[in-house]
Amino acid sequence: MDNTTAKVSCFARAYHFVNNTTQYLFGEMEKLLSESGFIVEDHLANDDMTKQFFDEYNKTTPDHPMNAPVGVDYVLAVRV
Repeated sequence: MDNTTAKVSCFARAYHFVNNTTQYLFGEMEKLLSESGFIVEDHLANDDMTKQFFDEYNKTTPDHPMNAPVGVDYVLAVRV
């Protein structure tokens, strides 16, 4: 794990500890990243990830569809 990944992971754990929750809203994570010198380049919710990564598979195997987990988002942030 590189230093940047460790910092983002620590941000999320600190947020969960302070707010006594296991989830965060995207706007809150975006603000936290921005305050720490990052900008969000990409954000995919579970429906977006399912379409992007599993759509072709799901079309060919409709009896056994795959979906991204609900409540898990992908956020790509870069340091500015």
